[in-house]
Amino acid sequence: MPNCKMPHPTIDRFRHLVCALGALSLLVLAAQLAWPDSAHAAPDPADKSALALDESDEAPGSAGIEADEPAPTDEDERSAGSAEDGTADDTADDEADGAQYGPWLEPEQCPALFGDAKDQDYNRRVREAKLTWLETRGNVVEITHTTSWKRPFYLELAGIELVETEIDEDGEWSAVVAVEDAVPDCPSGRYLIDEDASLGKQARVVGVIDGTMLVDFEGRLAYLMTQDAEIPTWQMVWRSGWYFIKRREVTATKSNSRARTSRNRNRNKRNRNRRSRRR
Repeated sequence: MPNCKMPHPTIDRFRHLVCALGALSLLVLAAQLAWPDSAHAAPDPADKSALALDESDEAPGSAGIEADEPAPTDEDERSAGSAEDGTADDTADDEADGAQYGPWLEPEQCPALFGDAKDQDYNRRVREAKLTWLETRGNVVEITHTTSWKRPFYLELAGIELVETEIDEDGEWSAVVAVEDAVPDCPSGRYLIDEDASLGKQARVVGVIDGTMLVDFEGRLAYLMTQDAEIPTWQMVWRSGWYFIKRREVTATKSNSRARTSRNRNRNKRNRNRRSRRR
C-alpha cells in the first residue's frame, strides 16, 4: 500500500488523488491474479456485439481463406485465364460444332473427294488460267477472269456443307467443310481445305473469302455459303488472256546513208553562207 500518511496538514488534494488511483490499480491486479480465467470467459450469447467481435478475430495471414478450401491448381488458373482472353468461348463453340459435324480430319483421309497432290496441281493451273483477280470491297466481290464465266450461282452439294471460313496470319483464307456419311469413301467429319482442292470430279475450289467459297463447277462459276453469311454483290470483269507485240525494225541502207550525207552537206553549206553574210 502506498504511504498515505499526511505528516503535514498542508498537503494538496493532488496527492490524495494519486494515492486513490494507486490503491485502485492494486485491487484490480489482485482480482486478476485471484481469478485468471475470468478475462477469457465465453461471451454471453445475448451480447451480440461480443459475438461479432469474436467472429471477426482471425489468425494473422488467414484473412479470406478457410481451412477446408483447397489451394487453386494449375488447371483452375488455366481455366480462369481462358475465360479472360475468350478462348473458353472458342472451345465451347468447337465442342458444339464437333457434336454436330463430327471430329477434325485431314483432307488426305478423303482423296476421293478432295483429290491428291496431282489433282490439286492441275486445279491450280486451271485456276491461274481462268481467274486473274479476286477482291472484296465491303459487300462487293470483284472477279476478274479470262473465260466465259457469268455471275456465280448458289450451289448445293449432297453431303457437303460449308461450316465456316478462317483467315491466317498471312491473310490467306481457308474453308471448313463438313462431310456426312452419304459421301462414299470418306469418313464423316470436318475438313480444313484451301483453294485448288477438289470437290469430287465435277468441282474445284477457285477461291475462299469471308463466309463464301467459290467453285468452278463443270466450267461454270458457283459458290457455297455459311449459314450466317450474306449474299455478296458480284461484279464480273472480263480480261483478255491474249496480247500482241508488234515489233518494228529499221535497217540502214545505202540510199538512206547517201541521203543523210547529202542533207548534212547542204546544212553545212547554209551555215557557211550565213557566216559570210554576217561578216
